[in-house]
Amino acid sequence: MHVLRLIAPVAHGDMALSPPRSRNRDRLHAEDNQSIDLLQLRREDETERKVLRRRSRNRKRSPHPVPSAAKIQGCARRATADDDDRVQPTHSSSPTLRKQLYPDATLPSSQPGTKAPACLLSQLLILASSCSFLPRRRLPHVNLPLLRVSATNRPAMARIHLCIAAACAVVLALAAPALAGDPDMLQDVCVADMASPIKINGFPCKANITADDFFFAGLKNPGNTNNPAGSLVTAANVEKFPGVNTLGVSMARIDYAPGGQNPPHTHPRATEIIFVLEGTLEVGFITTANKLFTKVVTKGDVFVFPRGLVHFQQNRGYGPAAVIAAFNSQLQGTQAIAMTLFGAAPPVPSDILAKAFRIDNGEVDHIKAKFAPK
Repeated sequence: MHVLRLIAPVAHGDMALSPPRSRNRDRLHAEDNQSIDLLQLRREDETERKVLRRRSRNRKRSPHPVPSAAKIQGCARRATADDDDRVQPTHSSSPTLRKQLYPDATLPSSQPGTKAPACLLSQLLILASSCSFLPRRRLPHVNLPLLRVSATNRPAMARIHLCIAAACAVVLALAAPALAGDPDMLQDVCVADMASPIKINGFPCKANITADDFFFAGLKNPGNTNNPAGSLVTAANVEKFPGVNTLGVSMARIDYAPGGQNPPHTHPRATEIIFVLEGTLEVGFITTANKLFTKVVTKGDVFVFPRGLVHFQQNRGYGPAAVIAAFNSQLQGTQAIAMTLFGAAPPVPSDILAKAFRIDNGEVDHIKAKFAPK
């Protein structure tokens, strides 16, 4: 009994000491968990630092220099004299990085120059070629006359948009010369040497030139309209007037007898504009949608025929008529519809024309006989 009494208080004492030990264990577990969380945060922070250092090394190793916003903006400002915009750099958390990205954020105003488009194009070409190497950083705000790109919090999308805009600008700039009527001249003058054996797209340049090479007197006298069409075209193109070689212009005088006609035809290489010298004419052209635009014009009137469209002129007066025609090509080319189809050499097969015009072969042969060379 005495032994039990001695053991019992000890047992009760152990039970009394149990709660403090449990609290200590909980506190230790909480401290361990906090240490683990701190360690994990340190590891994540170290990983992020490694990524930033790797990106910084990649930027330094990039062999493609990316044009700065200042260069692009300077080229655009020279192209448009009234553009006083300034490059506004985006806000960056690091002043050092901001200075590195935008060393010349505020630009002085510059005078427009002839080299501005070439400057802008060169910067856009560099930018387009380096799109795949652009560093992952916030891009500057760029203001251009026809190009507006603003950086966002998503640098990848901003880079894609800027690359697409640069590529479009390059394509349009390179495609512009292809839209001209004739190639641009490469020297002041290039009088055509019609006797040269060299065959090129155009005519080679004559070695010795005089003022007479730039003079033509063939349009001052009326042409002979005694022919089935009742009209005559006197051309002043490069074949008759060598001085217009490489200049992209030519002229013609068209005379009409009463009731005479310049039959439906096309000029595949030039737009035509006419000035009525005398008489009354009905003129018109047909679009590719088969819509006819026609007008009666008199002395002093002007009418234009779009490039490549079928057009005609008919003398509606009781006396002769005449016009001066101008073309935006040194050799506009002319295809008279009827002569092209029924007077070709070798001839177009009659069954093809019969089916096209919904007539029989005999009628085709009858029409061909009227256009046969005499």
